[in-house]
Amino acid sequence: MHRIDTSTAQVDKFGSGKNGFTGGNPQTGELPTALDADYFDSLQEELAAVIEAAGITLDKNKNNQLYTAIKSQFNAGRLIGIKVITSSGLYIPSVGAKKGKARAVGGGAGGGGGPAAGSSQQSCAQGGQCGSYAEVLFDISAASYAVTIGAAGVAGTASAAGTAGGATTLAGIFSCPGGSPGSQGIASSATITVSNNAANSTYATISSGTALINLPASPGEPFIVLGVLSGQLRGGRGGSNPFGIGGSPGAFGPGTVGRGFGSGGGGCSQGQGGAGDVGGAGLPGIMVIEEYA
Repeated sequence: MHRIDTSTAQVDKFGSGKNGFTGGNPQTGELPTALDADYFDSLQEELAAVIEAAGITLDKNKNNQLYTAIKSQFNAGRLIGIKVITSSGLYIPSVGAKKGKARAVGGGAGGGGGPAAGSSQQSCAQGGQCGSYAEVLFDISAASYAVTIGAAGVAGTASAAGTAGGATTLAGIFSCPGGSPGSQGIASSATITVSNNAANSTYATISSGTALINLPASPGEPFIVLGVLSGQLRGGRGGSNPFGIGGSPGAFGPGTVGRGFGSGGGGCSQGQGGAGDVGGAGLPGIMVIEEYA
């Protein structure tokens, strides 16, 4: 664009080099500012460019297209809603939402239970894994999306492992697997016994959109037995994730439930002659969706 530069423009009206217009003065012979095609073409194309950049087709019969275009550009990318989803059902996007950023975690697994310990033994069990975690940016193109929140894994009994957590899914976009369970513990009189949680390299499956963060399930801790000395043992802590902290290992008792969402339950532990005990339960998953215009 340019300021008027015809021979009858008012020179430096708005400062040095900033010409303006004048209506002229018949008494002094001053001519009004003449207009030329260059000026009108420049003005036309500057205005049309704003409207067309907003994806609007020029319409001779509408006089608010520049306003509509500017308004649309200011609204683009604006955060218009946050949905916190803790139970399975339908996600219905807010009016005007065009993009979503979803953060989710699968259900946490239950910690393992442990058998009774003999008079010269101690018993410990493994913590459960947390669910897999992901952050995904996606286009909102449907009126609704089915959501499944991963179920919590059940705590293991004295004679069993815990159970796995369920997957948290946004239909057609992504799925975060739940954690693997803590294994059943053992009773031992060995000086040191360590059992590691099986490696879990399962990441979220991204069907549509862009993965911003994709983390596999954090393993539950191993359990450790240090001889048969009173107090020298512990079960495994449950796995943690950005939404939750894993359950603590039992202190001569059952494993505990964690805090937040998607974390694994702790494994139990028992001293010499202790009865078998249960692990801690996992926690269900969650999904948080930020909506943008």
